[in-house]
Amino acid sequence: MEPHSATAWWEGERLEAIDSNQGPFTIAAVLATLFSLSLDRVHIRTEHVGGGFGSKGLCGPQLILAVMAARRFRRPVRVTLTRAQVFLATAMRPATDQLIRIGADADGRLRAIWHESATDELAERLGMDPLELRLRNEPAVGPVSGLPYSNRNLVACLREGARRFGWGTRDHWPRRRREGPLLAGTGLAATSFSAGAFPSSASITAEQDGTFTVAIGATDLGTGARTALTAIAADALAVGTDRIRLRISDSDLGPVWSAGGSRGTTSWAWAITEAAAKLRGQACRGTVTVDTTPLLGDLPSRERHSYSAVFAEVAVDPATGEVRVRRLLGMFAVGRVINPLMARSQVVGGMIGGLSMALHEEGLRDPVSGRHVNADFAGDPIAAHADVPDIEADFVPDYEPGIPMGVKGAGEIGNVGTAAAIANAVWHATGVRQRSLPIWLDRVLEA
Repeated sequence: MEPHSATAWWEGERLEAIDSNQGPFTIAAVLATLFSLSLDRVHIRTEHVGGGFGSKGLCGPQLILAVMAARRFRRPVRVTLTRAQVFLATAMRPATDQLIRIGADADGRLRAIWHESATDELAERLGMDPLELRLRNEPAVGPVSGLPYSNRNLVACLREGARRFGWGTRDHWPRRRREGPLLAGTGLAATSFSAGAFPSSASITAEQDGTFTVAIGATDLGTGARTALTAIAADALAVGTDRIRLRISDSDLGPVWSAGGSRGTTSWAWAITEAAAKLRGQACRGTVTVDTTPLLGDLPSRERHSYSAVFAEVAVDPATGEVRVRRLLGMFAVGRVINPLMARSQVVGGMIGGLSMALHEEGLRDPVSGRHVNADFAGDPIAAHADVPDIEADFVPDYEPGIPMGVKGAGEIGNVGTAAAIANAVWHATGVRQRSLPIWLDRVLEA
């Protein structure tokens, strides 16, 4: 991942900046507030982002420092954080302690839930297949909100994933599979991540040469937003993609939801499709601009989620504590898939991130100073190529009602659940529950 870097300069009384962030309009609004400027005097561009993963969703220190120095010296200033500074000064996944309670009757019907991550442990106590326990407790409405689901395709993910993974042949008791000195095991996790859209604006201009310029302040984090939004605009305008000129990543293009929270594509697609409908309504002439804020208020209250079922197979060496993931399979329900190739890449990348969370990543802090003591990729390692097995990922047919084009987010859902599936597989191999992540060698040996 590229470091956090920004270049700032002043053109007269207007602040110009090129920054690596996940939402230039939002960042421009923050800078305008910090430096007591009107929003029209702040211009942020984010043409290319070499990885964000949530850490570039907020206004970073590199941009604030660059603006301060540029104002002081009245010349362009670039600030690039070192890798150690990135760890110390930007966002990361914080450690949490979680209390878990769960109860069920003898038939496996849930009666009390404090935290659903205990599902596999409950299945063990009941002597029940963890998959069957999940299927038996499929809710009709949101367990907390009581709202109906817009749609819910988790069961389809579970059943298709189980079929492809060969779950039906699994011996559900732990420590039964030995391969020489190694213990082998499998596990699963059923997961969801909230879906929906946030207000965004977009403009479309019908050019004299028959092309269309689509302008929206979206950001491409490397997830293929340019390709997806071009396809969405072409579909909405009923033209070929060669007639679409896309402009993104510029705060001057108007308010828009940032690339984050698994709501980027959904929010941007809504704005583009509404603008396209309005332009077609005036015979594809001139320029139209729409803001989806009032439209979102008309959506009925529903539980909206993306879903996944993740299956994992591991091999554990009880002599060294080493855990190796042999297989990962994920089945996903993410609404209409705009670009299957890019969407698969997104969820596979998320599963690799979940593997890394399960076995490698741990931010350690000095209890006295509070400083991050392993602030580099040597002390806080991420999964390398040798750690990653062949990964299978696919999508069940899905469509989100009430959302233009039926799309849902495919961002975080790839990561969600993967670490849990691996931890459940380690239990199946060893017979011992791992209650802390990452599952490092010493923790397996201590167990």
